[in-house]
Amino acid sequence: MGRKNIPNSTFYDQLEAFASSRTPCAIIYIDQNDQQQHTMGLITSFFEEENLSYLKLDNGAEIRIDRIVNTNGLSASDFGGIC
Repeated sequence: MGRKNIPNSTFYDQLEAFASSRTPCAIIYIDQNDQQQHTMGLITSFFEEENLSYLKLDNGAEIRIDRIVNTNGLSASDFGGIC
C-alpha cells in the first residue's frame, strides 16, 4: 500500500511492526460519529478505500488509520499529531 494518504508514516511504521510481530493491540480511535472508541485485537491487514487508509483487526473491526488516537500506549500525537 502506498503511504501518500498517511500523514505520519512513523506512526504507520509502528502499526506495521505490531502487525508483523502479531502484538495484541489496544486501540483508541474516533469513530464515524466522532465518538471515542476502544477495541483490542491483532492487526491482520492494511487497506485503502476511497483514498483513505484503514487497518483490520482479527475481531473484524476496520479502523481508519488517521482516526487512531492511541495504540498500546503510543499516542499518535507523539508522532506529530493524529496520524
